Amino acid sequence: MPAETRQPRIAILILGMHRSGTSALTRLIGHLGAALPADAIEAHADNARGYWESAAVVKAGDQLLRVARSSWFDVRPLDLSRLEPSALRSRKDRLWEAVVAAFGDAALMAVKDPRQCRFVPTVVETLAEHGVASRAVLMLRDPAAVARSVARRDGTTPAFAQLLWLRHMIEAERATRGLMRVVVDYDAMLADWRTT
Repeated sequence: MPAETRQPRIAILILGMHRSGTSALTRLIGHLGAALPADAIEAHADNARGYWESAAVVKAGDQLLRVARSSWFDVRPLDLSRLEPSALRSRKDRLWEAVVAAFGDAALMAVKDPRQCRFVPTVVETLAEHGVASRAVLMLRDPAAVARSVARRDGTTPAFAQLLWLRHMIEAERATRGLMRVVVDYDAMLADWRTT
């Protein structure tokens, strides 16, 4: 098929803090036709139905944050400007390799990793470099409920978990303003997933 008649590949970025319902949303989007990762992280007791996150994408995201002297549980703004251009290029290349490993040449993919809330612009740029357009779905769940769940799982305080929620959501919201996006309410999705 000539390049000008091909449909663009699309990545649906499922964005939200850990424990906010992004796993359920990702699985739902998969049921609607988006490719889910071939290397999905196995389910655990705290998420018995699965995470629907690519192990390779999670690893690439953790490496990017580590190189930037940060992590998913850092409440400070992420500053990638301090990275050497070659270091950032290397991280973007690893991220693309992870996407390919997880999704192959899928035309529509559901890319979920709460870490990516911290570096959405890097994800969007990386995908665009390879002809993949990004769309965003932001999962909104009551921050107090998220904080209680994170605090139980990770042994942190609810106050610190609320700061983490705020950091993830502020960065994801700001970074997706130029993208086609939608916000999904967790409670509404549970009450009536078809309408959502």
